[in-house]
Amino acid sequence: MIKKILLILVVIMLMVSCQEPYKKLRITNFDKMVIDTIKFKDKSYSNAKIKIKGYVSDTIKVKFYEISKEYFGEIDDQWNMDYYGGMDVIFCFDPFKAKDGEVTFEYGIH
Repeated sequence: MIKKILLILVVIMLMVSCQEPYKKLRITNFDKMVIDTIKFKDKSYSNAKIKIKGYVSDTIKVKFYEISKEYFGEIDDQWNMDYYGGMDVIFCFDPFKAKDGEVTFEYGIH
């Protein structure tokens, strides 16, 4: 029984210590820009990823890891980019022309 508990604790500790920088953001207020930075740690990475899902009343602008795109209406998109560390990754949401909607962003470096 004690061995099982120790094994479970070790697995939990490994999962927590190996967590990659990852964030989830839900936006319903389109009054201002949102800027966020993912700080890299001194370790190996290979991928920067963002998932975008939701709807907006008009055009929004999204910038992630130096790539910019514009969206309007229903949104269901995902970007995968090569990333090898060495610099922070900046996320920027600009409501641009949109006045309302709901958009969820999930982004991180792996």
